[in-house]
Amino acid sequence: MEDIIENLKEELQMVYADILELAPQVFQEKIMDCTNVVTAQEYKGKKQEFIDLVLNETEVSDNQYKYKFSPTGYCPLCHRGADIQYESGFILPEGMIRHLKGSHGARQCAIIKALDKVAKYYIKLQDGHNA
Repeated sequence: MEDIIENLKEELQMVYADILELAPQVFQEKIMDCTNVVTAQEYKGKKQEFIDLVLNETEVSDNQYKYKFSPTGYCPLCHRGADIQYESGFILPEGMIRHLKGSHGARQCAIIKALDKVAKYYIKLQDGHNA
């Protein structure tokens, strides 16, 4: 039974890695940078750098002032927008940050979610080798 569980865990890690490959090419180098970490603290810093890059690469929607004069944009990683009818993207930058981090009840970006899982897996592997 333990072998089955371990095999399923490994397969799930491969699925997360496949999800990361779906991100646009412009983000691939930074994604690899985020997965080459040893500690959770190091990952936290790299993830923030990645989020900053995503925010810088977010294109403002053509219908940018639909929501109280705040610009909006779709996630350049997963191409999602807010789950609100008649809304074009996330309010920038706060709505996008909430989406990327999965905070304040926002649905987290699938790419960032997969990145979190892969990084956590590699950090655990490093901890096992350092023990």
